[in-house]
Amino acid sequence: MNINKKSILVIIYLFSSFIYGGSVNLHTNSFKVLKYGGIDSHHFINKNDSLVVKVNDSANPMIYKFDQAKYLSEIELKVKITGKLTLKDKKQGEEKNDDFRFRLGLVFEGDNTISGFQKMFAPEWLKELFKLGEGYRGVDKIQFYTTYQDQSLKDTARDHYFSEYLKEIHNLHLDEKGMLNQKITPESDKKCLGFWIAIDGDDTDSKFTTEIIKIEYKEK
Repeated sequence: MNINKKSILVIIYLFSSFIYGGSVNLHTNSFKVLKYGGIDSHHFINKNDSLVVKVNDSANPMIYKFDQAKYLSEIELKVKITGKLTLKDKKQGEEKNDDFRFRLGLVFEGDNTISGFQKMFAPEWLKELFKLGEGYRGVDKIQFYTTYQDQSLKDTARDHYFSEYLKEIHNLHLDEKGMLNQKITPESDKKCLGFWIAIDGDDTDSKFTTEIIKIEYKEK
């Protein structure tokens, strides 16, 4: 069989693209779970290889830090959601209606840092965000890929009103059974420091369950 040098290089490239990647260990011990002051916490259940998050008027950010920053080319998600948000009579995501049943955030390396003086007044979640940038130049922002219940949000994006460090793209599509099976391609060519998972029901007094079954990624 005659295989030229160019063909061999293509095969090597495709093989290396396949093997460089990994998956998130979904056990609760793999995450740093933050608590918002005055807001109830979720109930977390480790179920085989998945993580079940039971929400009852609650909210907790979950941080998964990479051992080493990575350039990501693709992320594959499998999530099952049971139950809906009790949205108020205004657009989902607006103030006091800002709940989403699953958001996957990518924390990118950037030039933003925080001083010791700023830390004195910063909320806990923001201090944790900047901790992810320790050992690197700093952080850019959290780029969220987000499910949506309000259909007017489909495939839209926004800079979050709450902080300059938050951006959302509402492009995670659930089927009629509440299943999410989707691959996403990160828009940024910056290094990713880790994942920031947000599941919220506190604004809308909602009760639902989000089961995270798989988060896999490929590196560039």
